[in-house]
This record gives sequence, structure tokens and C-alpha cells, in this order.
Amino acid sequence: MKTNSFLLDPTHFSISELFLKRFFWVSAALMLVIMTMISSDYGMTWDEWVHAHYGKLIVRYFLTGGQDKAALTSGADIGGDLTLNLYGHLFDTITTLIYGLKTGSIHRAAFQDLQWGDFYETRHFINACVGFLIILIIGLLCQRMAGWRAASLGLWFAFLSPRLLGHSMNNPKDIPFALTYTLALYWMIPFLNELPKPKWRRILLLALGVALSIAVRIGGILLLAYLFFFLFCFWVTQYFNHRLNTKVMSVSLTSVLIVSLLGYFGGLIFWPFGLEAPLKNPWIAFHEMSNYNALVLGVLFEGEKYLSTHLPWYYIPKWIFITSPLFILLGWAFFVFARWRAKPIDRDSALKVLLLAAFFPIGYAIFKKPPLYDGWRHFIFVYPPFVVLAVLGWEHLWRLLQKTWLKAMACVLLVVLLVRPAAWMVRNHPHAYVYFNETVGGLKGAFGNYDTDYWGNSLKLAAEWLGEHLKEEGMYDPVVVSSDGSTLQTAYYLKTMLGDQYNPLVPSIHGTRGWDYGIGLTRNLSHDELLSDKWPPEGTIHEIKADGVTLCAVVKNPVPPWARAIQERLLKSR
Repeated sequence: MKTNSFLLDPTHFSISELFLKRFFWVSAALMLVIMTMISSDYGMTWDEWVHAHYGKLIVRYFLTGGQDKAALTSGADIGGDLTLNLYGHLFDTITTLIYGLKTGSIHRAAFQDLQWGDFYETRHFINACVGFLIILIIGLLCQRMAGWRAASLGLWFAFLSPRLLGHSMNNPKDIPFALTYTLALYWMIPFLNELPKPKWRRILLLALGVALSIAVRIGGILLLAYLFFFLFCFWVTQYFNHRLNTKVMSVSLTSVLIVSLLGYFGGLIFWPFGLEAPLKNPWIAFHEMSNYNALVLGVLFEGEKYLSTHLPWYYIPKWIFITSPLFILLGWAFFVFARWRAKPIDRDSALKVLLLAAFFPIGYAIFKKPPLYDGWRHFIFVYPPFVVLAVLGWEHLWRLLQKTWLKAMACVLLVVLLVRPAAWMVRNHPHAYVYFNETVGGLKGAFGNYDTDYWGNSLKLAAEWLGEHLKEEGMYDPVVVSSDGSTLQTAYYLKTMLGDQYNPLVPSIHGTRGWDYGIGLTRNLSHDELLSDKWPPEGTIHEIKADGVTLCAVVKNPVPPWARAIQERLLKSR
């Protein structure tokens, strides 16, 4: 790899690279063990069941040789949104196949609509492995740019980023795309450095990265746009260096076209909608997703309720700023300072790739103004490049400081900043993804001003507590339980614990009798409702908290059953 005034030379480190390399891999192994162990503590997310079911439809499509066309539908018929067929769903397809192999029948895993057992625990285990791979690739990106010390920093910076770690447990949409996006960037850097004629290994690996990204989300096509942009930059550079000729242009263009064709068509292999019309449907999907505005939600931001289609332009930048740990924010500041001191032109492609990959999607969203909600989870794929930039910032600070006592102070500061989010996650497990940093007063300061448990991760703990509570009380009659989120988020646990004694609230069946117990979330509540006596609601018998803030409440209906029966008779007599 070429070096320059900005990228760091790892040979200058005082600690041996061999020791740092071993520390990196030991740390990685420890993280993998921890992440897979804690994955079962996390609950189902809001629409996870929809995506899990759609993964089954894709497997059905292939098992029947394309005869089962259910995977070509939008998803509205299974209670999902109108865009399910516009995603590749590679993660959901793979998890269905793995669960089928685990249970001894892929056919049963694909054609059985609901699995109780440990289906979602298996999904979360795989999700955690995908999240771990993101962390690992971040470390390897840092190693490529600044050696094994930077690699270890990158590993721990990513692992101790609560939002990334929390989403890694049970986010089947954004985490897989973040992995494939980061992996493609990792393979794109050496490809660009070897232009005009990269090795075949570089070409095939980059094509694989692009294909995997498209197989998860059509937005992976963005990587091809990056590739052609950097090809143009390469030609411009060669022109000013008087090295541009027909051969250089044709050879480099051929390499990029091979990557594009292999990546594009490779990304359609496990995507039924794309396979049905390879030259038409992917572009329909790209156009629809780029202009998607069918979903309009209420979003709590800065203490005000906005429509998801009318948020301030800085919604995503601010969310990233207030939910990234302080060691990341300081790293960015150090990076900007180091960048200012560096020479204006860098020969290596790594920084250019990272900067474009981090900032372009955010800038495009600001320009395009799509509906935004659920914080910045849709943009979590830009976080890995930001982590690498933060690591480079700290590395430059270390290199800038000449005196031993200054380096010692910097180390102490960094350790303190790393420990704070680590301790927070331990205290508030398994709610890592609701973390806010000190710039807004942590979760306590953010509560009532920003959405917290928007995906209902806390519903699992609430449902498990209610199940144990009812069993301890010696329940004799069936109970009707109302729950925020999707019904399956609590039914998956309550049905297992209570069997036929549990009944989810279905208004068409239970009528005005209503519910016996309710499980409520903060989503859709306003600033005033969250900070008044309306939350937690009357009749609350248990609260799921993080950092002293109530994320979820278990409520016993304050109106006794006999009174509800009278109310029902009176209503019927009218």
C-alpha cells in the first residue's frame, strides 16, 4: 500500500506488531463469544416477523423451481409494508436455510408459517455473527491504513459503540447491509490502488462485495456509482500526470465493467423479484425505494412531534452526533485537525473511499428528503467508515504528542471514555440500542425529546415477567393481553410460557370486554405525555427500565372484569 503524509506508517510503533496482531485476534475472539452469548437476551423487533416470513417465501420460490410466486408480492398480504419484494432479503433467506438444517428439514422451515421453539433465537444468533463481522472488518480496515494498533482500536471502538452493538443483536435489515457495504469498501480500496489493471483476485472479491450488498438491499448499486466515480478520478489524475492513454483507459474501464456486471447479476441470484426480470425489476426497485414516501409516521425529535416526511434537514447528522460515544466524537475532531495539517493531495485511495462512503449517503438524504424515522438505523451502514476516521484521529493525536506524560494522559482519557459506554451497556443490558451520549444528558436527558425503544426490544422482558407473574399467582382463567408493537413480539414468549391460557387481544373477538393485562411502549407518545403522569399509565404493575427511564410498562386493567361485563351489556342494550 502506498503511504503519504496523512496515512500512518505502522513500523513506527514502539510495541511490536506481532503482539498487537495477537491482541487483535484475541479481542476479536472474545467479542464473538460475548455477542453470540448475549444475543438470546434481545427481543424481536417490530416487523422482524414479517421479514422472517418473507425469507421463507423466498426459499419456497427456489424449492418449487419458481412455481410458488408468493415472494413476488409486495408483502401487504402478510401484514407487512408494500416494499418487501423490492429487497433482496439475503439475510432472511440464509437464516431460514440454517434453521432448516438445524431442525432437520429445510422444507418444513420454509412452509411452516410460525415457528415457536427457538426460531428467533437462532435468527438473533446469526444476526450477532453478522454484527461481529462488521466489527472485525472495521478493525481490518484500520489495520490496512495504520497497522495493528489502529486495528485493535477500531475493534474496541466499534464493539463499545452501544448503538452498533445493540442493533447487531436483532436488526435483520440494516446490520446485514452495513456488513456487505463495509466489506465492499474493504475490497474496493486495493482494487483502486491497483488501477489500471487490478489482479483478478481484487476484481472477483469486489464483485462479490457488490453482489452481496445488492442481494441485501438494492441500495448496494450505490457502490457501483462509487466505482465509476473513482475510475473517472483515476483518469483525471493520469491525465494531469501525462500518463493517460487509450490502453490505460480501456484496461481500467474493462476491470470496472467486469466488477459491475458480476456484482449486478450476482446480486440477483437469491432475489426472486430481480431474477424474474433482471434488466427491469432491479431498476424499478431502485426507483421506488429512492422515491418511497408511502410510510408517514409521527417522529419525536428535539421534544417536538414531526411527520416523518417533514423533519429538519439535520435529523440524521444530529442523531449520529448524540448517539455516538464521546471517544468517536473526539476522534473525528482529531481527524479533522490532522487532515488540516496534512498535504492537500493523498495518493492512496483509502481515505477518499471512506470519506465518500461516510458522507455521500447522508448528503444525498439531506438533498432528497426521504421519510425518516427510528433514529438513524437506516444509515447505520455509514458508521463503520466513521469509526475508522475516528481511529485515525486518535492515532494522529498519539503521534503528535512527543512527551511521555502527554501520551499517558491521552491514554488515560481514552480508557475513561471507553469504560463509560461499556459500563452503561452492562448496567442496562439488553437495551444497548437506546444509548445517548453525554451531549444530551444521556438517556435521561434524551427521554421525552427523542424516540427511545422505537423497535420494542423491551417487550421480551415485559412478556417474560408477565408470564412468570401469572404463573406465580396461580392463574385459573385465560387472560387477554394487549400489547404495543406487533402481536408476535409478546405472543412468541407468552404462548410458550402460558399455553392456551394466553390470548392476544383481538378486538373483533373480545369486543368491549377489552384486555386483562397490557404491555405498553413509549413509541408514538409526545414529549408532554412521556414527562407527565400519563407515563407509565394507571395500573402499571411492572416497568422495564434503562438508566432509570421507563421503556416499557406492564399494566393490569384498572377496570375489574365484572365491571367490564356490565359495560358490555349496557352497550349491547343501546
